[in-house]
Amino acid sequence: MPSLFSNGHLLMRRLYLFWNRNVRNFAPVIQFFHTYAESFFYSCSYSSFRRAMYRPGRLHPKRKLLHLSLHLKKMDGEQLFEDMQLGGVVNFLAFRQAVAGYNLIKQKSKSILTLIDFTKPSTEKRLFVFDMEQKKMLYSSVVSHGKNSGENYATSFSNEVGSYKSSLGFYLTGNTYQGRNGYSLLLDGLEKGINDRARERAIVVHGAAYANPSVCKSGRLGRSFGCPALPQALTKPIINTIKGGSVLFIYANNKEYMAKSSILPNQTSQELFTEACESEQTVSVHL
Repeated sequence: MPSLFSNGHLLMRRLYLFWNRNVRNFAPVIQFFHTYAESFFYSCSYSSFRRAMYRPGRLHPKRKLLHLSLHLKKMDGEQLFEDMQLGGVVNFLAFRQAVAGYNLIKQKSKSILTLIDFTKPSTEKRLFVFDMEQKKMLYSSVVSHGKNSGENYATSFSNEVGSYKSSLGFYLTGNTYQGRNGYSLLLDGLEKGINDRARERAIVVHGAAYANPSVCKSGRLGRSFGCPALPQALTKPIINTIKGGSVLFIYANNKEYMAKSSILPNQTSQELFTEACESEQTVSVHL
């Protein structure tokens, strides 16, 4: 965004002028916030933005509506990110998108959210399990991607049987079972054309020796046939935590996924992708 938003006082002034000259109902406030104000998060911390924007004792009565609307906004995840103290550990853009989908998925039966961030290399922790009710992170771990999705980074994804690639998007966790990879967790892909063939492809959460952190000494973690494979020591505790109807989200900064997602509204998807393009290189994905 233009540098005019790099100064908090200037942003406040523009918001004030916009309000007094143009805003007469709730909808334009939200549209204005979506169009301009979110870019401000990249030039200052969320807490600084709140201090600049929200001073209840000094708000003009008309601006109280803006103050209220921002506090009621569920999908952004900024406050949760701050409450959980995730800065420097979790990619905010990935977390925000995961929370947006989590809030919209009504089929979930527990307040656990799992995020897999494929913008990170396999040598780094990129699986995170959150307790959304207690507002805390329960686990962080390395996790494998499909062998045809890339080397150290997962850059190509597919929903096709036999592709041996990972699939993006939102899933619900199912039941556990003992398979050839030991204790495993079934996944149900929720997004048609993106990951809805997960059962058919036998995409499950399981443990594997090639997913143990010691393997990273070779330059990357071992790869799967498309499953998110975990280190063996963490397999049982993580599976037991997330099994039975929790939300799992596999993230990559990808325009095609944003356009096709059946979970996130088109407007929200476009906003999230636009933000991501400003901060990280877009991944080439083939769904």
